[in-house]
Amino acid sequence: MTTAAPAKSERRSRTEARLLSAVAEILESEGFEGLTIPRVCEVSGVTSPLIYRYFGGLDDLFDAYLEAEPPMLTDEEFRRQVEADGFDALPLRAKLKRILRGTLDNLIRRPVVGKMLVRELSSGGRFADRVEEFRKQRTRDYIGSLRASLRSAGADIDADLEFVLLLDGVILFAIRQTVHSDYHGQTFVENDDWSRVHKALDAMVDRLFPD
Repeated sequence: MTTAAPAKSERRSRTEARLLSAVAEILESEGFEGLTIPRVCEVSGVTSPLIYRYFGGLDDLFDAYLEAEPPMLTDEEFRRQVEADGFDALPLRAKLKRILRGTLDNLIRRPVVGKMLVRELSSGGRFADRVEEFRKQRTRDYIGSLRASLRSAGADIDADLEFVLLLDGVILFAIRQTVHSDYHGQTFVENDDWSRVHKALDAMVDRLFPD
Protein backbone atom coordinates (compact mmCIF):
# COMPACT_ATOMS: atom_id res chain seq x y z
CA MET A 1 0.00 0.00 0.00
CA THR A 2 2.81 2.44 0.79
CA THR A 3 4.36 2.12 -2.67
CA ALA A 4 1.14 2.29 -4.74
CA ALA A 5 0.48 6.02 -4.23
CA PRO A 6 3.90 7.25 -5.44
CA ALA A 7 3.66 4.95 -8.47
CA LYS A 8 0.19 6.28 -9.31
CA SER A 9 1.38 9.87 -8.90
CA GLU A 10 4.33 9.18 -11.17
CA ARG A 11 2.05 7.69 -13.82
CA ARG A 12 -0.22 10.71 -13.62
CA SER A 13 2.73 13.09 -13.97
CA ARG A 14 3.93 11.27 -17.07
CA THR A 15 0.43 11.32 -18.56
CA GLU A 16 -0.01 15.01 -17.85
CA ALA A 17 3.37 15.73 -19.45
CA ARG A 18 2.33 13.82 -22.58
CA LEU A 19 -0.88 15.81 -22.80
CA LEU A 20 0.89 19.16 -22.40
CA SER A 21 3.47 18.13 -24.99
CA ALA A 22 0.65 17.20 -27.36
CA VAL A 23 -0.96 20.63 -26.88
CA ALA A 24 2.36 22.32 -27.73
CA GLU A 25 2.83 20.16 -30.84
CA ILE A 26 -0.69 20.86 -32.08
CA LEU A 27 -0.45 24.60 -31.46
CA GLU A 28 2.85 24.84 -33.30
CA SER A 29 1.74 22.88 -36.35
CA GLU A 30 -2.01 23.49 -36.57
CA GLY A 31 -2.86 26.48 -34.41
CA PHE A 32 -5.91 26.89 -32.22
CA GLU A 33 -8.14 25.31 -34.87
CA GLY A 34 -6.42 21.96 -34.44
CA LEU A 35 -6.78 21.87 -30.68
CA THR A 36 -9.57 19.40 -30.03
CA ILE A 37 -10.03 16.52 -27.62
CA PRO A 38 -9.77 13.85 -30.37
CA ARG A 39 -6.63 15.47 -31.77
CA VAL A 40 -4.98 15.72 -28.35
CA CYS A 41 -5.78 12.05 -27.76
CA GLU A 42 -4.34 11.09 -31.13
CA VAL A 43 -1.08 12.99 -30.63
CA SER A 44 -0.57 12.08 -26.98
CA GLY A 45 -1.81 8.49 -27.05
CA VAL A 46 -3.94 9.29 -23.99
CA THR A 47 -7.64 8.49 -23.82
CA SER A 48 -10.18 11.29 -23.39
CA PRO A 49 -11.45 10.17 -19.93
CA LEU A 50 -7.97 10.88 -18.53
CA ILE A 51 -8.07 14.41 -19.94
CA TYR A 52 -11.30 15.06 -18.05
CA ARG A 53 -10.05 13.28 -14.93
CA TYR A 54 -6.75 15.15 -14.72
CA PHE A 55 -7.69 18.53 -16.18
CA GLY A 56 -11.48 18.73 -16.26
CA GLY A 57 -11.64 19.33 -20.00
CA LEU A 58 -9.91 20.93 -22.95
CA ASP A 59 -10.11 24.52 -21.69
CA ASP A 60 -8.47 23.64 -18.38
CA LEU A 61 -5.83 21.59 -20.19
CA PHE A 62 -5.07 24.64 -22.33
CA ASP A 63 -4.86 26.82 -19.20
CA ALA A 64 -2.40 24.34 -17.70
CA TYR A 65 -0.31 24.63 -20.86
CA LEU A 66 -0.29 28.43 -20.52
CA GLU A 67 0.96 28.07 -16.96
CA ALA A 68 3.70 25.70 -18.11
CA GLU A 69 4.67 27.80 -21.18
CA PRO A 70 3.55 31.38 -20.44
CA PRO A 71 3.01 33.55 -23.56
CA MET A 72 4.92 36.37 -21.88
CA LEU A 73 7.96 36.88 -19.69
CA THR A 74 6.48 36.18 -16.26
CA ASP A 75 6.84 38.27 -13.15
CA GLU A 76 8.88 35.49 -11.53
CA GLU A 77 11.28 35.33 -14.49
CA PHE A 78 11.64 39.09 -14.48
CA ARG A 79 12.48 39.12 -10.78
CA ARG A 80 15.10 36.40 -11.22
CA GLN A 81 16.55 38.35 -14.12
CA VAL A 82 16.83 41.69 -12.34
CA GLU A 83 18.00 40.24 -9.05
CA ALA A 84 20.88 38.28 -10.61
CA ASP A 85 24.52 39.33 -10.75
CA GLY A 86 24.34 42.60 -8.86
CA PHE A 87 21.57 44.11 -11.00
CA ASP A 88 20.72 46.79 -8.42
CA ALA A 89 24.25 48.19 -8.54
CA LEU A 90 24.24 48.65 -12.34
CA PRO A 91 23.74 52.08 -13.94
CA LEU A 92 20.38 52.74 -15.59
CA ARG A 93 21.43 52.01 -19.17
CA ALA A 94 23.04 48.71 -18.20
CA LYS A 95 19.82 47.72 -16.43
CA LEU A 96 17.71 48.55 -19.47
CA LYS A 97 19.99 46.56 -21.76
CA ARG A 98 19.81 43.54 -19.51
CA ILE A 99 16.00 43.71 -19.37
CA LEU A 100 15.67 43.95 -23.16
CA ARG A 101 18.15 41.16 -23.81
CA GLY A 102 16.51 38.96 -21.19
CA THR A 103 13.06 39.51 -22.66
CA LEU A 104 14.28 38.70 -26.16
CA ASP A 105 16.21 35.62 -25.04
CA ASN A 106 13.22 34.26 -23.12
CA LEU A 107 11.01 34.50 -26.22
CA ILE A 108 13.71 32.96 -28.42
CA ARG A 109 13.79 29.92 -26.13
CA ARG A 110 10.04 29.44 -26.62
CA PRO A 111 9.31 29.59 -30.37
CA VAL A 112 5.88 28.00 -29.96
CA VAL A 113 4.88 30.94 -27.76
CA GLY A 114 5.64 33.39 -30.57
CA LYS A 115 3.56 31.38 -33.02
CA MET A 116 0.73 31.20 -30.51
CA LEU A 117 0.76 34.98 -30.04
CA VAL A 118 0.65 35.45 -33.82
CA ARG A 119 -2.41 33.23 -33.99
CA GLU A 120 -3.97 35.03 -31.03
CA LEU A 121 -3.75 38.31 -32.96
CA SER A 122 -5.01 36.85 -36.23
CA SER A 123 -7.56 34.11 -35.56
CA GLY A 124 -9.64 34.94 -32.49
CA GLY A 125 -11.83 32.35 -30.78
CA ARG A 126 -12.05 30.99 -27.28
CA PHE A 127 -8.43 29.90 -27.01
CA ALA A 128 -7.20 33.24 -28.32
CA ASP A 129 -9.38 34.95 -25.72
CA ARG A 130 -7.85 32.81 -22.97
CA VAL A 131 -4.34 33.67 -24.15
CA GLU A 132 -5.21 37.37 -24.21
CA GLU A 133 -6.60 37.30 -20.68
CA PHE A 134 -3.62 35.34 -19.38
CA ARG A 135 -1.18 37.66 -21.15
CA LYS A 136 -2.91 40.79 -19.83
CA GLN A 137 -2.60 39.54 -16.27
CA ARG A 138 1.05 38.55 -16.66
CA THR A 139 1.84 41.77 -18.51
CA ARG A 140 0.30 43.78 -15.70
CA ASP A 141 2.51 42.03 -13.16
CA TYR A 142 5.60 42.23 -15.36
CA ILE A 143 5.17 45.88 -16.34
CA GLY A 144 4.53 46.75 -12.70
CA SER A 145 7.84 45.15 -11.74
CA LEU A 146 9.54 46.83 -14.68
CA ARG A 147 8.24 50.28 -13.76
CA ALA A 148 9.35 49.82 -10.17
CA SER A 149 12.83 48.84 -11.34
CA LEU A 150 13.06 51.85 -13.69
CA ARG A 151 11.90 54.27 -11.03
CA SER A 152 14.38 52.89 -8.52
CA ALA A 153 17.10 53.50 -11.13
CA GLY A 154 16.07 57.14 -11.53
CA ALA A 155 14.04 57.02 -14.76
CA ASP A 156 11.39 59.72 -15.18
CA ILE A 157 7.88 59.21 -16.60
CA ASP A 158 8.87 59.89 -20.23
CA ALA A 159 11.79 57.49 -19.99
CA ASP A 160 9.43 54.95 -18.47
CA LEU A 161 7.07 55.23 -21.46
CA GLU A 162 9.89 55.21 -24.02
CA PHE A 163 11.34 52.04 -22.61
CA VAL A 164 8.00 50.24 -22.45
CA LEU A 165 7.42 51.09 -26.12
CA LEU A 166 10.89 49.79 -26.96
CA LEU A 167 10.19 46.64 -24.98
CA ASP A 168 6.97 46.04 -26.94
CA GLY A 169 8.98 46.41 -30.14
CA VAL A 170 11.40 43.73 -28.95
CA ILE A 171 8.50 41.39 -28.18
CA LEU A 172 6.93 41.94 -31.62
CA PHE A 173 10.32 41.43 -33.31
CA ALA A 174 10.83 38.12 -31.50
CA ILE A 175 7.31 37.00 -32.41
CA ARG A 176 7.84 37.94 -36.04
CA GLN A 177 11.06 35.91 -36.21
CA THR A 178 9.02 32.78 -35.48
CA VAL A 179 7.19 33.35 -38.78
CA HIS A 180 9.71 35.07 -41.11
CA SER A 181 13.49 35.27 -40.80
CA ASP A 182 13.88 38.28 -43.05
CA TYR A 183 12.35 41.73 -43.32
CA HIS A 184 12.43 43.81 -46.52
CA GLY A 185 15.24 41.61 -47.78
CA GLN A 186 17.26 41.98 -44.57
CA THR A 187 18.14 38.85 -42.62
CA PHE A 188 18.67 39.83 -39.01
CA VAL A 189 19.31 36.42 -37.50
CA GLU A 190 21.51 33.74 -39.02
CA ASN A 191 22.35 30.35 -37.56
CA ASP A 192 20.57 31.20 -34.31
CA ASP A 193 23.13 33.95 -33.64
CA TRP A 194 21.32 36.82 -31.96
CA SER A 195 24.43 38.87 -31.19
CA ARG A 196 23.64 41.36 -33.96
CA VAL A 197 20.21 41.97 -32.46
CA HIS A 198 21.72 42.33 -28.97
CA LYS A 199 24.14 44.96 -30.24
CA ALA A 200 21.33 46.85 -31.98
CA LEU A 201 19.31 46.89 -28.76
CA ASP A 202 22.29 48.19 -26.83
CA ALA A 203 22.77 50.98 -29.40
CA MET A 204 19.11 52.01 -29.19
CA VAL A 205 19.29 52.22 -25.41
CA ASP A 206 22.43 54.35 -25.66
CA ARG A 207 20.67 56.76 -28.04
CA LEU A 208 17.41 56.94 -26.12
CA PHE A 209 18.95 57.24 -22.67
CA PRO A 210 22.17 59.25 -22.96
CA ASP A 211 24.21 60.05 -19.87
